[in-house]
Amino acid sequence: MAELGQVPVEKDPKKGMLDAYWERYGTAMVVSFLGVLAIEMVIFTPMIHFGVDISPLMKFGYDNFGLGSGTVGPVKPGWIAAILAAYVATRVTKPVTWPLSFALTPLVARWIGTEKAEEPKG
Repeated sequence: MAELGQVPVEKDPKKGMLDAYWERYGTAMVVSFLGVLAIEMVIFTPMIHFGVDISPLMKFGYDNFGLGSGTVGPVKPGWIAAILAAYVATRVTKPVTWPLSFALTPLVARWIGTEKAEEPKG
């Protein structure tokens, strides 16, 4: 029971789900997220370096996710600039990256053998 003057704190159900997911899959969650991030970087870096215009993607991120304002024009940067631009592009695609990572985590856990068995209920 809460003491006088204290407000009871309700637990966030999504945080509980995330904790349970972490408890079950552990490092496989990190591995799957980093794997998806690496794949995005491998796709975006050469595209940007060889001149594919990613400004529609950046504009989509700016408009829909409040990632700042500005314009990105078509450029042909060097490799370092392409890597930095690819990193920014992966941040714009973050709303897709997280669900994809969560969906792939059980597969990655089975593949690397870190999945914990579910405890019997009852």
